[in-house]
Amino acid sequence: MSEAIDAAHAPRVRQQLAQHRTTLQQVEELLARMPEIGAELAEHASEQARIESLDTMARALLDLREQTQAREAALRRVQDQIASGHGGAEVPRAYEQDVQAHCDAYEARTARQKYAKDTAYVEFRARIWEVNGDGAMPPLTDMIPAEPGDGADDDELVVGGTVQQFRCPLTALILDDPVVSSACGHAYSRAAIHAYLQERRLETRHVPCPAAGCPERVSERLLQEAPELARRVERYQRQLARREAQRREAQVLE
Repeated sequence: MSEAIDAAHAPRVRQQLAQHRTTLQQVEELLARMPEIGAELAEHASEQARIESLDTMARALLDLREQTQAREAALRRVQDQIASGHGGAEVPRAYEQDVQAHCDAYEARTARQKYAKDTAYVEFRARIWEVNGDGAMPPLTDMIPAEPGDGADDDELVVGGTVQQFRCPLTALILDDPVVSSACGHAYSRAAIHAYLQERRLETRHVPCPAAGCPERVSERLLQEAPELARRVERYQRQLARREAQRREAQVLE
């Protein structure tokens, strides 16, 4: 390389950036599928080994995402240097050192520090917990073994999962053919929310969300299909049926 960064390298940098963006997109798509796959496996006790393999895969994807993001950020700095014509022949070496330093720092972190606060990983574990667990999922720091380097203050920063509400705020029954408001994210049984809106359509096109304490308003236009939630509701109903069967079996044995 010349003393000034040769602008001829710009197309190659752009190509590499495009490759990294493609990789990140693919990683995010795979991570988005993990919770549903994990929940499906969690319904079958015999699939525990596959759940553990899936967990390993999820962590590997998060590691790949971190490494790719580090390379993308370093390449953008190179791109800025090319645009300004500064940096000289040491830029390629500086790029590799930059990436290596970031990856080394990441690898030095414990499993709790890498994954316990990651939104994608929390959602993955929460959906598995949702199938067989009781109440809200505990903090992931309770589920990931501690390692040297984990401090007591780490626990204070990690919250557990929330309890998914599968009941319609209008009927108080389990959601039936659910739809979701894009304004607030609350879900309703389709027939119930349409009846609610129909009753009030002469008053205004936007009426208060019927969920307790919600300040948003809802209308037909804001209702969205929720196929994933529908699958979760069906899974929840199967869970209730299993627990009821176990309760009856326990009563018989008594």
